[in-house]
Amino acid sequence: MLRSVPDNRSKRVLLIDDDQDISGALQKGFKHEGLSHLEVASDPFEAINMMTEKFYNFIILDWNLPAFNGGETLRKAGQAMAIELDLPNQWDYQRVPVVIFSSSPKEFSIPRKNKHFNYIGFVSKNQPLNQIVDLLNGFIQREVGH
Repeated sequence: MLRSVPDNRSKRVLLIDDDQDISGALQKGFKHEGLSHLEVASDPFEAINMMTEKFYNFIILDWNLPAFNGGETLRKAGQAMAIELDLPNQWDYQRVPVVIFSSSPKEFSIPRKNKHFNYIGFVSKNQPLNQIVDLLNGFIQREVGH
């Protein structure tokens, strides 16, 4: 039996980043911008568990995670979704926009195509926090209308 997520008007954004300082600063920055449904996973395993339990409308993904890089995290999440019986049904018909968020060069941080995820852009960590929040918020507004 498939489980659905509550009302589509409550958009969910998942930030996957192992740096707690950056995650905390982004949470504060996004809260200030009015994004209230931001959830954080600090490693790929937590992120995969969260994605099999809930549907997210947008994902911000650090490329350099412990255990897997960002591309491997998306691939393993897709594999987990293929076998999860109670997967929220939105995963079956929507490709979720993903922005890679990394200090690595963009050319080394592009994920492969995936059934569930749509890579839409890259934001470098090597810039001031307010610029990072503005860039990520711009992607989110364009893609999910926050």
